[in-house]
Amino acid sequence: GRPLRVRPAHLNSTVQVTDIPAECGNRQLAEAFKAFGEVVRAVVFVDEKAHPTGKGIVEFKNKKNAVQAVNECEKRMFLLSKAPNPIRVEFSDMVDSSMGLPDSDVQKLRLKEAEEDK
Repeated sequence: GRPLRVRPAHLNSTVQVTDIPAECGNRQLAEAFKAFGEVVRAVVFVDEKAHPTGKGIVEFKNKKNAVQAVNECEKRMFLLSKAPNPIRVEFSDMVDSSMGLPDSDVQKLRLKEAEEDK
C-alpha cells in the first residue's frame, strides 16, 4: 500500500513561510494567501537593518485555512513573484511574543542548550 504520513496536530492557525522574495512585503504576502481563506495578519520578517530575511508568517482566521495552505503548497509550486522560486509553507512552531515563553517550553530550551554545550 501507500506509505502513511503522520503529522502532529497543530492548535493554531499560523503558518511559517520561507523563501519569500525580497520584493514581497506584508501586503503582498497577505493578498497571496487570501486564496486559502481570510488572513488575520501577514508579516515578512526583517533584520536589524530592515532588510527582508526571506521568512515570515501568515495567520489565518481559522485552522482549516492554514491546513489548506500547507497542503496546497506541498502539492504544487506557489510563487509570489515572477522568479521561478516557490515559497515553502509549514505549520508555525513560533510562540507569539505577546504570549511569552510557556513554562512547558522552558525545560525543552534548557535541555537543548545543554546538548549544544556538549
